[in-house]
Amino acid sequence: MKNARGRGAALLLIAAAVLFELSAAEADPARFALIIGNNRGNERRTALRYAERDAKRVAKILEELGGFSRDHVVLLTGTDPQDVLDAIERLDASASSAQASGAARTLLFVYYSGHADGANLEFGERKLPFAQLRDLVEGSRATTKVLVVDACQSGGITTAKGGRAGPAFDIAIADSLDTSGMAILTSSAPGEKSHESAHLQSSYFTHYLLSGLRGTADYDGDKRITLGEVYHYAYGKTVVKTSRTVAGAQHPTYDYRITGRGAVVLTDIEKGESQLGLGPQISGHILVVSEPGKEIVTELEKEPGTSRLLSLSAGTYTVTLRRRGRIYEQELTLEHQCTYDLEPQALRDETRLVLQDEKGSARGTISLFAQYGLLSSALKQLAAIHQGIAGLRTDMGPMTGFALFSFGSGRVSEGMLDYRIRLFGADAKLAWRFEHSLLDLFVGLSAGALYGIQNQTDEAEHRGTIFSYGGFIGLDFPIWRALSACFFWDIGGQAFVLDDSLAGHLATRGSLGAAYSF
Repeated sequence: MKNARGRGAALLLIAAAVLFELSAAEADPARFALIIGNNRGNERRTALRYAERDAKRVAKILEELGGFSRDHVVLLTGTDPQDVLDAIERLDASASSAQASGAARTLLFVYYSGHADGANLEFGERKLPFAQLRDLVEGSRATTKVLVVDACQSGGITTAKGGRAGPAFDIAIADSLDTSGMAILTSSAPGEKSHESAHLQSSYFTHYLLSGLRGTADYDGDKRITLGEVYHYAYGKTVVKTSRTVAGAQHPTYDYRITGRGAVVLTDIEKGESQLGLGPQISGHILVVSEPGKEIVTELEKEPGTSRLLSLSAGTYTVTLRRRGRIYEQELTLEHQCTYDLEPQALRDETRLVLQDEKGSARGTISLFAQYGLLSSALKQLAAIHQGIAGLRTDMGPMTGFALFSFGSGRVSEGMLDYRIRLFGADAKLAWRFEHSLLDLFVGLSAGALYGIQNQTDEAEHRGTIFSYGGFIGLDFPIWRALSACFFWDIGGQAFVLDDSLAGHLATRGSLGAAYSF
């Protein structure tokens, strides 16, 4: 009996020891972060609008969901390279001190958003070489290092050691266990621009990085977002969204050199103040906007039959669901430490309302515009016709429709030929809209008609109709709030009756004006 009791006690001791070791192995690492945002580049560059704002949002989410204590997060905005170097040195010392105090693992997370020239980060006229930043982070005594660079041509920081563009890491998505090494994520490949979006009020890459960390990148449903998951999500969304802009797609890159028995967990969505549950009956494109600031907090494409949990701060939000050409909305308030499950029956059908367009700013999907135009004449004796143009624009997803009404006049005075012509016109245009930050580019087809009245010196009056058809390109860019400048260039044919027979003519028209969006 005593031997049996002894063996039982020994087994209990062994089990306790094993549980202690597993608990220690699974304990979160001591986490340290340096977050850098800088809107200023060199004097030849336009200042960025959202780099410093993005940095503040990254710092906030790491503290809120990432297990980073506030005194372990250093936020630098509008600073210089020396401040960055000093901060890395201090955080490295803190990581080393944590290890000396018994922390089995430490994580150093460094994020930069700002200008870059392909070889250096820019802080106004001062520069910090990619290689120097990389070497400092890689040389840190922290167990695991993660460097994220959101800047133009930022892929140059990975190319020296084999970084590449790609949709995902070739790693397991699992709990954070005994990992060590370094990973670098960049917003664009070498030679590519990184774009900001007025609609998102953020860079594309950082917006989707933050959205993924709040839960949209939780592919395995374990409520913990790993480095591999969030990169996979941010890569896909960044490529798709920027491919619709004039400048074309940007391709995030990575250099992943982390070894161990698992993946690096960056956020735990159950740590958030509140959660929004999206059950299997909810599907479509979901946009969550905070009130009253109108900040886009997160967005995702949700497939039917799946469930997602999003971590949000306590507050008031508007949730917009787009599905099968219809738009549904719900306003809701999330209290501290609560989970709200979105129900389909609670969503209001708001399809008829004007919503913000994909580009964003303070524009709606309907615009009124007025322009001055010059139309080439169908008759060689007649100079270009001056036109006043008024119209309506409506956005329909990636397509845009225009309805234009015009009035123009011209005069011919050549020898015995002396007359005045007035033209009343109406045109319809349908265009594919390409968006680049604040700029819209239109390429499409147009058709219309002009009703002409010709008055000769002998007071004889002639009337007739001219039919027009062809293609056009256009530009629209904001000036102030809902006011924007717009330009169109049309080229095509005109068909009309001349001397009792059908005639044709190549015509062009350029027009420039202003638009107001609702």
